[in-house]
Amino acid sequence: MRVRRAVGIGAVGLVGLLLAVPVLAIVLALVLVPLTWTGVTHLYRAPSAVMESTLLGRDRIFAVEYIFSRPGRGDIVAFHRPPRVPGLCGSGDVVIKRVIGLPGETVREHEGVVSIDGKPLSEPYVHGERRRTGNFTVDVPAGRYFVMADNRAGDPCVWRPIPRANIIGRVIATYWPPSRIALH
Repeated sequence: MRVRRAVGIGAVGLVGLLLAVPVLAIVLALVLVPLTWTGVTHLYRAPSAVMESTLLGRDRIFAVEYIFSRPGRGDIVAFHRPPRVPGLCGSGDVVIKRVIGLPGETVREHEGVVSIDGKPLSEPYVHGERRRTGNFTVDVPAGRYFVMADNRAGDPCVWRPIPRANIIGRVIATYWPPSRIALH
């Protein structure tokens, strides 16, 4: 008769785990730091509550430049604030929002429901209490993208389409605090 060991972390497994964590941290640092220095990756703090519940105001986030692709609908992006945006829309130079409208599309919001070229947009990241009940229509010109916050009730701004040149990169992960680590 064969006796099987219970699955768990034994002495060797615990030592291996304790060694693996710092090794993984060092490997990540060796990869991410040079990429940050070259400008391919960027580290930010979510600047406000307008992206709740996807991002909280204390979250630290990791963005990667679009090198071989373009911003797509639903991407969370970091971008430079256009120079003529009023102070009501925050004070930082870098803003975090979600891409809603792509070049050549018409975006419409009516009573909290967003549609693209007349078709309602599925937005599982916007919860009922975070919807705005405003009404607007925006035609997105070539070379520009229309962005909105996830917490629309808490965002006083309706942005005009932003130039592609203003988009720094796509937010791909939350890396701090540890309880909020996630891929986006």
